[in-house]
Amino acid sequence: MEQIYSNYSTEISSHKLSNSSQIHIHKFHDDYNSGYRVCTECGFVAQDLLFSQYTPYNEQNKDQFLQKIPSSSKNSISSNLNRAFKLEKKVPWSQKKISLGKNELKRLISQFSLPKLILDRSFYLFQKICRESCFKTHYIRLMSQVCLYYAVKERGFPIIMED
Repeated sequence: MEQIYSNYSTEISSHKLSNSSQIHIHKFHDDYNSGYRVCTECGFVAQDLLFSQYTPYNEQNKDQFLQKIPSSSKNSISSNLNRAFKLEKKVPWSQKKISLGKNELKRLISQFSLPKLILDRSFYLFQKICRESCFKTHYIRLMSQVCLYYAVKERGFPIIMED
């Protein structure tokens, strides 16, 4: 993508031409790897950045070469900051336990291709067990499997515990 700027180099970077009366035309090329605009004729590098260093990148595999290009999304928050914010949030263990159980139930439901009615019933049973807090933390997957088994048996689906 080449753009022609007439006498624009002095405004970009306070670059003084050797002969100030001479009008110099730069053909700028946008270098997305370094983030600068470079003149294709004289090699002049403009000092303004095309994109911020905090711009999220998308990786494209084009002709077996990995290229990083600026993302078109308008997300101005760095992904590292987003991850740090999520880690900093203090979520109580009771909520984490329920979300882990729900994710396990969703995984099992999709694995066995069961209807949403079974998911709702098994999640209700799992929440009921979590409210009583009668099991230890390392039994979350086991209890979600047991809740799914009882919900399936209530509806009469042919499934055995070994599955």
